[in-house]
Amino acid sequence: MHQMHYELRNLRHFVALMNHRSFSLAAQAVSLSQPAFSRSIQALEHQAGCKLLEREQKGLPPTAQGQLLLSYALDILGKAQELGEKISRLNSADRDMLYFGCAPAPAAGLVPRTLARFIALQPQVNAHFVVDTRENLNRRLMAEEIEFFIASSQSFELDPNYRIRQLQPRSWCFFCRHDHPLATQEGVTREQLLVFPTVCSFGVRSLVLQYSGRRDYLPAVECENGRPLLDIVLQSDAIGCASQLQLSLAAEEGARLHQLKPVDISPDLEALQIRDGVVSLRRHVLSPQAEAFIELLQAMDQAPGGGASVA
Repeated sequence: MHQMHYELRNLRHFVALMNHRSFSLAAQAVSLSQPAFSRSIQALEHQAGCKLLEREQKGLPPTAQGQLLLSYALDILGKAQELGEKISRLNSADRDMLYFGCAPAPAAGLVPRTLARFIALQPQVNAHFVVDTRENLNRRLMAEEIEFFIASSQSFELDPNYRIRQLQPRSWCFFCRHDHPLATQEGVTREQLLVFPTVCSFGVRSLVLQYSGRRDYLPAVECENGRPLLDIVLQSDAIGCASQLQLSLAAEEGARLHQLKPVDISPDLEALQIRDGVVSLRRHVLSPQAEAFIELLQAMDQAPGGGASVA
């Protein structure tokens, strides 16, 4: 069996050639002379034991072997870059590093307050956090780009691969601007609410769907970040749906919103809550700085007003 030993340098050159479909342009892109670049591609073909591209055809199309090698080269080079980044993190000489992710809701309140306190307590730690959707945060967690993330935890709670540390559950409600047509009524019905467009964050989408009683009901606007939804409600007749804690935060900032009280909502549905949590993988031992941050996060979440954020 032919033994193949590939060098990353040659693989990078082949990827560049497939991107540019020109020896001269690809050589220029990798800062090589064209003769040296050509020798690199020839060396790769020698390593593979076959021709990798059709030089006599326009556009330099890859052979079947070349196409296969290209797909593997992209994966190998991606892994090599990922490895370099992870080693670079470990080589961060005298600085401790904290890598985590966060959904937009906790990123609007609880997490910044916790980080401010954390860096005061542990100035030797460098923190790096990304704000993204729950799905993308989970992908980052699986790729070990982050140690944990903070987001709605319902979909992870029954999966034994995850460890969940719950934060304070959040009650939810409907609301509108203070001079909305429904704001003067003591109680409203489903039919009255659904006349107007509904805007909600992803964390309460399923609750709105259950209340609507319609299998095909869709809110007019959905957004991972509740802050823009506040502005929509304040500037239109739209009905908002988010955590009750949002109204407290909005009131502190001077926003004039009115909480609506549906008279036909079931007690069971009204009692449901939004559950955020710290999500990590059970198979991984968290770093000391990650454990310290999570402990502080939970403590600040328990403090009065500590978890204020837009759901």
